[in-house]
Amino acid sequence: MAAGGDLMDRPKREYLFISYAWENAPIAQWVSRKLISCGYKVWRDNLALYGGCIWSDKIEDAIKNKAFRMIHILSRKSITKINPKNELQVGYLMSQTISDFLIPLNTEGIPPIELPWQMPNIQFIDFQDWRKGFSELLKALEIGKCPRFDVEQGVREAIESY
Repeated sequence: MAAGGDLMDRPKREYLFISYAWENAPIAQWVSRKLISCGYKVWRDNLALYGGCIWSDKIEDAIKNKAFRMIHILSRKSITKINPKNELQVGYLMSQTISDFLIPLNTEGIPPIELPWQMPNIQFIDFQDWRKGFSELLKALEIGKCPRFDVEQGVREAIESY
């Protein structure tokens, strides 16, 4: 197969994958809807998973093949619970080959000494003030040239996600 064919077969990375512990669902939903309303495509479990699917396979596929960036809602719960820890580990491994892949949002002001071993190497966004943190997140996505779609469509999709 020609090299061009290989490129054509690669999945398009256009989603922002939202990783979080279920205890942080309110902030994950808020961030997701704000991003959608700004024209970004968001992959979050309760927006993408459906009855009967093997959710662990879908999550792994989304992180490895569909995510342009992974946004991890960093909290004491997310660094101690198995599923968010697994997502965080995959995101960290992806960041070894895709520059700036993992964007942690530190929602509780957790000091670096309390973070998982790999996290101190990755700049997190202080998200204790959601409005200020969201502004920083948008700046990071703009610098990273994250793909966007029609903002009007995003506003409609954000409203429909309620």
